[in-house]
Amino acid sequence: MEDTEGQTAADEVDIIRAQFRESFLEWVQAHFATVEVLAPDAKPRWCATWWEHPEATTRLKAVWLTYEDARSDPTALSNWWLHQWDPTRAFLFADKGPFRRCDIEHGHLWQKRQDDDIDARPARPPEDWLLPLL
Repeated sequence: MEDTEGQTAADEVDIIRAQFRESFLEWVQAHFATVEVLAPDAKPRWCATWWEHPEATTRLKAVWLTYEDARSDPTALSNWWLHQWDPTRAFLFADKGPFRRCDIEHGHLWQKRQDDDIDARPARPPEDWLLPLL
């Protein structure tokens, strides 16, 4: 279905997705540029190509969405720092976090070894399995 300017609903969805993506990327860039300024001798677990880490991307997206909700309310924003950003930051930069094999100087998966990581991919239960009620 086309509107009066020749755009389809799919085109509009693509535009919204692009705007959403750009807003998210701008937030990540601005947030890290102003908040995560590190001392020259710091050796944080970080990867400049953070988007190559699905877990980091998912966590950053979640914390960004909560930031967007909180930023207009000073009380909520204070709560966001304590209960959203601080734990997310601690996890992202942790020795066992998603950037554990990356190096701030050498880049993405610089320390990757074949036997280091095991994907936790659960099997799908049988069709007759019922989700337990709590």
